[in-house]
Amino acid sequence: MPRGLTSNSNDDGGTGGGGAGIPARAPARAKSKKTGPKRKKTKETMTGATAPRNPGRTARGNGGGVAPSPPHPFSGGNHLKAESTIQNRLGLHARAATKLSQALEGYDAEIWLAKGDSVADAKSILDLLGLSCTRNTPIAIFSAGKDARAALDTAVNIIENNFGEEV
Repeated sequence: MPRGLTSNSNDDGGTGGGGAGIPARAPARAKSKKTGPKRKKTKETMTGATAPRNPGRTARGNGGGVAPSPPHPFSGGNHLKAESTIQNRLGLHARAATKLSQALEGYDAEIWLAKGDSVADAKSILDLLGLSCTRNTPIAIFSAGKDARAALDTAVNIIENNFGEEV
């Protein structure tokens, strides 16, 4: 009987099958070897970019530093501003950021939180977490758009009430 096939008899003919219609174990495949020279992973091979490598930088970015903040979105004129302090014990953590961003979703307004030179879209949980606001961190809240006043009041209310958590 050809190798790898089964028979209904108890004698499997040395194929390794279990008999009684149980399939035989397939032969092990040989591992293939990679051919060609090994290539060191560089920024070019990882991103497909052709920019020259900058000494001192890793393929992951600027050596583990923080990316520069985008230009401040409200450096111009037509916006509202409020200031507050993150007072809850855990700071602006994931649950608090989620509560704030979800409360602001329905407003037709752009709303941003600023900590020093860092600015975050208040409707984005990841942006808010990126601010790394701990307890007693002073922040500025900016709002612009059709519902700017209502969005700003909502954000200030949530922050001042410690995101509904204990202080």
